[in-house]
Amino acid sequence: MMDMLPNELLQHIFSFAALDRKHTASLWTSARQVSKPWRVNMAKVYLDLFILTPGRCNIFCGRYDAIVMRISKVLMLELFFDRLEGTDNDRCVFKEDPKSTGRPSKGASEDFKRSYESKKGRLWKRALDQYLGIEEGKAVRRMRYEHPAHIISIYGHSLDSPLPGLEYDIEKRELSFQWEPMFTAFFLEQHELGRLSEGLESYSELADRFAAEQLRPYSGHLRIALMAKRLRQAAANKEKIMTKVRRQRIVKQYQRQHREKGFEFEHDSEIEWKDEPVYVGKIVAANGAGTGRDRTHVPSTHSGSNDEDDEGNNLIEGTALPDSDSSSSGGYEHHDLSDID
Repeated sequence: MMDMLPNELLQHIFSFAALDRKHTASLWTSARQVSKPWRVNMAKVYLDLFILTPGRCNIFCGRYDAIVMRISKVLMLELFFDRLEGTDNDRCVFKEDPKSTGRPSKGASEDFKRSYESKKGRLWKRALDQYLGIEEGKAVRRMRYEHPAHIISIYGHSLDSPLPGLEYDIEKRELSFQWEPMFTAFFLEQHELGRLSEGLESYSELADRFAAEQLRPYSGHLRIALMAKRLRQAAANKEKIMTKVRRQRIVKQYQRQHREKGFEFEHDSEIEWKDEPVYVGKIVAANGAGTGRDRTHVPSTHSGSNDEDDEGNNLIEGTALPDSDSSSSGGYEHHDLSDID
């Protein structure tokens, strides 16, 4: 029986299979149900591959300006794995990297840097409190499941699926959660997205090919334009499917919360779906917004904001940030989540 295989051999087999992006989600959702040894060894493999390995799992919070086609971004808060903690190391802590994107330029004044960090912390806290159903330290009527303050990006796939046991520390710029239930929520949703996307062109694969094509020295404008059109269509298809799956998840979350309180949930009137295109667009854009070290094998065509980028300063330096806005995926697309309401 397979259960009799040594743990090291099981882990080697699972490691090989998990790195095939077509099977990453299904392996977690189905194969780990075979037996306890499979479940334990697979949990270790996924922890090693997708959390402990730098760049394989990022969490994006706060301001997010993204142009889907050119993958141009300004991120207020990009969190990377820092450490494990809790009973049996069941919690993982993500922390802002001092070298992450969207920071003030090297020449910025100390006053501006302090103002920047203060505003960043306030925006992040407000978004997290709203999502968690907390207001001024007190629990409010409910969590706002449709307004998550995070995007999880794992191995080239991005979702705003739940972070079980979510806690945060604004001063330390840390966010922690239970990693194994997070994997389950993430990969169940990713598996459903994959099932509904069968027969459609993959947005992630097209984005990789588009980035590679732009690097070719003699790639024609027509070829790039045609590929860009296909990428826009793939993004539009992905948004439609993600909207459906995401809405199903949010409704179930509210139904469960209301059952615990002993009353019915009328989702048509309870959920504010008006911001849905903004959040879905943010997730689609995040597929190309990570470090790219594991998602692609080619350098990014745009480095995004960095220490020399003045755009990050201009976005924060004003007295107020612009309202959220999103256009449809049919054309050149821009998603702005500067101020999550």
